[in-house]
Amino acid sequence: MRILAIVLLVACGTDKAPTGQPLDPDRPTDGATLFELECGGCHGDGSGTEFGPTILNPVAGFAGFVVRHGRNEMGFAGGGMAAFDANTLPDPELDAIIGYLREAPKPTTGEGLYTRFCVNCHGANGKSGRVRKDIVGEVGDIVEKVRQGHGGTNYGARTSYMPRWTATEITDAELGLLRTYISTL
Repeated sequence: MRILAIVLLVACGTDKAPTGQPLDPDRPTDGATLFELECGGCHGDGSGTEFGPTILNPVAGFAGFVVRHGRNEMGFAGGGMAAFDANTLPDPELDAIIGYLREAPKPTTGEGLYTRFCVNCHGANGKSGRVRKDIVGEVGDIVEKVRQGHGGTNYGARTSYMPRWTATEITDAELGLLRTYISTL
């Protein structure tokens, strides 16, 4: 476990995670424990820290892409997230972590939902962030934008890709809360 912790601390601040690390046969398989081991050092409880953004309730395909390819454009301490290949984080473990994160209880306010689902890309003011897209002026189209997304599975188009969320992932009532909150920005 000590070696794994050192590997994770080093990986959080490098461009590439080490590969081919032998897996501990006693390694846990549940998403919560794997998240704590692999992601908690940078993302805390999943709601973000100075080292990594909130990653709760992710779109599975996009989350998998980010883990496999890394992410360094968000300006967090330590230089961004390293890529974790399938030797470092096998697919079943990645799937367990993403499944765990997708089941996180969602906020019940518009502000909380905005922080969870929108702020990473659109910024705290709804007009900036890494995509520099003013969504305040498009709040009337929120249902269409959220349900359709933009860019399909072109996850690498970081400034033009937007995930598509189903009514199960973000309900119509939650979209109403988001619309009301975004209108105040």
